[in-house]
Amino acid sequence: MFLLTLLATPTLAGQAEAQSIASPYRFVEKKKDVGIFIGYMFADQGSAGLGPAAGPIAGAEFNVRVSDPITIGFYGAYFPSERDVIDPQADDESERIVGTADMNLMLLAGRLKLQLTGSRTWHRLVPYVYGGLGLVFNVSGGPSCFAEPSRTNCQVPARERLDFGTSFLGQIGVGVIWLPRERLGLRVTFDDSIWKLNTPDGFYDETSTLFPVPPRSDWTNNLQLTAGLYFWF
Repeated sequence: MFLLTLLATPTLAGQAEAQSIASPYRFVEKKKDVGIFIGYMFADQGSAGLGPAAGPIAGAEFNVRVSDPITIGFYGAYFPSERDVIDPQADDESERIVGTADMNLMLLAGRLKLQLTGSRTWHRLVPYVYGGLGLVFNVSGGPSCFAEPSRTNCQVPARERLDFGTSFLGQIGVGVIWLPRERLGLRVTFDDSIWKLNTPDGFYDETSTLFPVPPRSDWTNNLQLTAGLYFWF
């Protein structure tokens, strides 16, 4: 009897091993990552048509996992674009757009992320949702209209020129991380970046021919799709 039991033990062990199922989850040991990304911004030009045109965007990001599901991140991006220069007093709608002017935006934000698989990957993937708060400001610069009056933006009176300045930035989005290796991965995100466009005072003068009259403050939804290469450490 003892001999039969001894002979059967390897067979039973082999069957048990054959029935085991490898887990699709893998723990992520590293808690920090840094990377660069490129993408495309589907910008909203607003009711008055003064916002930036759609175009490419690029930037960098740094993230730290503070608990199993929670990660905080710091995001910066550069969005080089241009906008239409609008003449609100044009009699003919076809003459409303005088030309274009540079509108290069810098976006800075802190992000809070909720990883749906916690500190593990699922088939090497980590899906997550996030929200962000920060600032967006125009870094176009350039000479003043006094120094260079031929600039397109200077072809309309000062009261009719857009002064974007600095705006509050809000973000909400979804993303997924693909980690084929322990330290190297790809991150893809899609979000809505929300900022405000202030309509110039000249758009409300009695001589303005705009219809309908745009709101003085216009919160715009700017959709952003990005992909980047990240390093975990």
